[in-house]
Amino acid sequence: MTTTTPQRDPSPLIHRVLVGVDGTDPSIAAADWAATLAQRLHAEIVLMDALTRPYSEIAPPVDNAIRRSEQAHVAHDVAGDASLAGADIEVLEGEPSDTLAYAAGDAELVVIGSKDTEGLGHHGWFSLAHSLAHRTPCPMLVVPHDARPLHSTPTLLVGVDGSDGNQQAFEWTRRLAQQLGASVTAAFVTDPMYDTFDSAGSYGPEEVAAREEVANAPEVAFTEAAGMHTAATLQELAADANADMLIVSARSRRSLDGLLLGRTPDELLHHPTCPTVIVPHGFTLGAAAA
Repeated sequence: MTTTTPQRDPSPLIHRVLVGVDGTDPSIAAADWAATLAQRLHAEIVLMDALTRPYSEIAPPVDNAIRRSEQAHVAHDVAGDASLAGADIEVLEGEPSDTLAYAAGDAELVVIGSKDTEGLGHHGWFSLAHSLAHRTPCPMLVVPHDARPLHSTPTLLVGVDGSDGNQQAFEWTRRLAQQLGASVTAAFVTDPMYDTFDSAGSYGPEEVAAREEVANAPEVAFTEAAGMHTAATLQELAADANADMLIVSARSRRSLDGLLLGRTPDELLHHPTCPTVIVPHGFTLGAAAA
């Protein structure tokens, strides 16, 4: 199915991209990828490092010296990347998830690198990505270390499920595509046990709602696939489409004491196969514009 590349939006969705860095290869790779994205978006990029050492009682001159030293370390880490030359570097005291969530209040997108060994269990509970996804007020992008460079005309794949919560993620994707000059494909995943019927069974209302939502966006292509595991199926569709980004919405931030975002975003967050965006539960474009 062909897609139409939309015109650039005169009112940009993203003005500031915040990238968490800690000197590790995954964080530097994420910063490099985010720098290209920020350039395409004509957005500011800020590299954020967190100092977890307890130095709050040190005299201010030493405090500032430590911050300057940490900024110099970050600058050295990215010195070989021309796309990051001149990027603002900020250093805040505190745990990474705390400082990034706080700083994200002044950004429209927060970016971190994927670390497969971080966190507990299959969903990476208590990892930086998982903790931050529950707290950031703006969409979060997780970049795998082997992410391919952005195509000249990027492709965005957004998961749709017909839910009210998903609508904001869908509209956010359309706005991002307008600013980026990208094409968009919306993907609906249905359970294979219903795939042999003319009707989608109990998934009918969701599929109907998803199709209606996409029908109101003529620049967006629609595709569907059957799969037992939605996350894996979306990743397969993203690979087939050669997508630059996969975008989904979080189902919740509060279930089981806030451990679960929803099965699909949890799995995508911890095992991304391409740059993956999680749009927070309850996020609104009106809040983003403000």
